[in-house]
Amino acid sequence: MFISSLEASVGVVLIMALGYFLSRSGMFQERERMMMSKLVINVTLPATILSSFQNYFSREELTELLPVFLVTVATMVLSLFLTWLIALIIRVPNRRRGQFMQGAVTSNSSFIGFPMVESVFGAAGNPPMVLLYFGQTLFTNTVGVMLTRRDAGVINGGGEKQQIGKILKGMVTPPTITIILSVVLALLGIVLPRFLMIAVDSVGKVTSPMALLFVGSVIYNMGFKNMKPERGVIAAVIFRLVISVVIIVALSLLVGMDPFYIEVMALQFGLSSAVQPVTMSKAYGADTDYSTKLLLYSVVGSVVTVPLVMMAVEMIVGA
Repeated sequence: MFISSLEASVGVVLIMALGYFLSRSGMFQERERMMMSKLVINVTLPATILSSFQNYFSREELTELLPVFLVTVATMVLSLFLTWLIALIIRVPNRRRGQFMQGAVTSNSSFIGFPMVESVFGAAGNPPMVLLYFGQTLFTNTVGVMLTRRDAGVINGGGEKQQIGKILKGMVTPPTITIILSVVLALLGIVLPRFLMIAVDSVGKVTSPMALLFVGSVIYNMGFKNMKPERGVIAAVIFRLVISVVIIVALSLLVGMDPFYIEVMALQFGLSSAVQPVTMSKAYGADTDYSTKLLLYSVVGSVVTVPLVMMAVEMIVGA
């Protein structure tokens, strides 16, 4: 597991580096970044999700994998409470506490998670990965939005009222819709025509390289200048890369989950912070520089921690 995780980490970094240098050369600019982001979220990732359900899910397997979703949600709820306490103890500035909690709790499941899981576990890792991604997506588009708007409200001099309608609207995304549709098809035992799945499978294979090129391009756009860590950054990164893995492995062992699923979930929760908090902070007027630092430090740190964490997890679960 150590070698495969190390190889996957290096491979992921190389593709991100390609995206970085293509952006530096001027080939990837803001228009291209927007295009890649929209293609991944709206087209290739839904194709990957549908492909995973159609090729690897049955009604029985879906029931078997339900604990993955439940443990994911439980881990994120517990992590949210712990990071709130940590933010108070280490005195993270009030205007940054929401960003701190998001950076510590949410992993980069969409842009880095799928490529890493496929590199380490192959296609067999996609089913539990999809349900884990669903849990994290629900968190990002509900709690994540509220935390970001809360920080923006503090910066603007008052608490901004949360609008439930906007939060619910933010949850209606192509990946979320695809997951729900795929679950319905699996429960009804409906198998889509082979000619259609050939197209869907082919489009889904584009997700990994395009997502990683996008992350590399985003990192270049953010830049490494003025990246001195501020209060809470290192603590959030440690929680993101190590403590969150400990929590999900402990909860998974407690409910007697399959060791293979535990390893997939541990890998996913050991990844860098999500990109979405950065984009949301910019959209809502929160502290984008702070969320950017959380992302960059966690990306760099994950290259070292992921292989070590996965080796430890493999020794614990004995898969």
